[in-house]
Amino acid sequence: MTRNTNFTEFMNAVEGPQRLGNVHYWDGYGFHFYAMLRPVKRIAEAKSKRAMEYAERVLKNYTQAASAASRYYGSEYRILEHQGWVIHFYIHTNKRERIVEFAKLLSTLVEGRVMESFDGVTLQFHMAAEYGRSLLIAVDSATSEEAAKSCVSLGPCANDPAKKMGESTEKSSRPLWIRMTDEGAWDVEDCQPDEANVSRICENVMPTSVQNFTAEKMVDKTSVAVCRVQPLKEAVADSDDGYLEAYCFRSDMDGFTKAVKKAFESTDVRAIVELATNFVGYMQAVNEWQVKDPVVNMVPYPWAGDCCIMLARPNYGKEFGMEDFEASQRLFPLMVFNEWNTFIRQKGESFKNLTRAWRTAGGSTQWVCCASGGVIYPFDVKTADRKFRVMVGWPVGISHKGVNLKNSVPGSLVLHQEDLNKLAVERQKKFKKCKDCEDYSYSTRSDLAVVKQEDVARAATAFGSTVINGVNLRPTRPWASES
Repeated sequence: MTRNTNFTEFMNAVEGPQRLGNVHYWDGYGFHFYAMLRPVKRIAEAKSKRAMEYAERVLKNYTQAASAASRYYGSEYRILEHQGWVIHFYIHTNKRERIVEFAKLLSTLVEGRVMESFDGVTLQFHMAAEYGRSLLIAVDSATSEEAAKSCVSLGPCANDPAKKMGESTEKSSRPLWIRMTDEGAWDVEDCQPDEANVSRICENVMPTSVQNFTAEKMVDKTSVAVCRVQPLKEAVADSDDGYLEAYCFRSDMDGFTKAVKKAFESTDVRAIVELATNFVGYMQAVNEWQVKDPVVNMVPYPWAGDCCIMLARPNYGKEFGMEDFEASQRLFPLMVFNEWNTFIRQKGESFKNLTRAWRTAGGSTQWVCCASGGVIYPFDVKTADRKFRVMVGWPVGISHKGVNLKNSVPGSLVLHQEDLNKLAVERQKKFKKCKDCEDYSYSTRSDLAVVKQEDVARAATAFGSTVINGVNLRPTRPWASES
């Protein structure tokens, strides 16, 4: 790993289209600042074309507001991650008042340039920030694309504010939760914008004369032809306007937060770097898997902390037992889970030293996975400094909730009831209801038999699929409802 001793030097390596090559990291003190537009359920789990287009428009404008706010305050204010509705900033300062100032400006820009009601419902906007030491790590994706680069943060101050913000039930629609240590009490600042001055401030920081809210300029539609890890057997684009029938697959490392906290509390100065080195080993191994897996086509997305995210699609054809997307829903979520676990076990054998070191450092090699299928709308968003890959649609929101349920069982696959109902009946029987949410069920690797190709073929035959000649396999139903 390449250590950058200067924060600006590290961020310059992260941003821009160039390939990183070596893994870069920076170790220092500052604020991790999270901002979240909290969407209503029908937007976070959008099924209609109208809802997904609304989400794209809002996220595009939200990205520009975040970029304008960070640039207004200078090079010490940078965007590390874009997780759709959540944007993660790093602010290289120890001044609490500067964070409150920034939060109020961002809240004002969101009010003036982003907020747009959907069927009379206005989104809430929450923020949280914590000061402390952290390790920032930048890693290339499997495809070395700018939009899929990952910038992962290790440290309690990088984990805690995200959780606090997610749990926020503050009645104020513009709260900032903030604290100076990971053991301190959370203060809350009301960052409601001054309505009388919203227009003036927005015009000063983010003037309409230089804004361009057109999708062509601000958002690059993700090109599957460019982003795919392997060639797809069906048409490059599923619909002319960019909608895909695909799966959002997430795999979240169990116990990672505890391992990070343990390393940062250790008196051994090497503990943090060793933890980071081993975690990067897993990230790079995932890159290798995404390139080589013979069953699943994967479009890599930036990691969200210890959570691996990808857009996954089946290889269609007789040899895989899946002629179209509808047929794939009977087994594909299990196939992705099986491929993931096969990869993890193989790496456990070939990287015994890595696995042993990771466990010694307090890490777990157990993952909680969630796969959800349906219509997904992927696109890239641009800040002033780089591009980020995001996606919206029902599978995106459902899989996010699935890997974040409390009391999840390590080594399990979590499925929403709608996805579960589409599995072959004999597979549904292997799942149990999750304790936290009746809408989700789970099954462990030991409970699920290995999904063999003959099982796949048999399920597809039972489903009554017919092989369609040619490569442009499109179902007859619409991609998304117009309502």
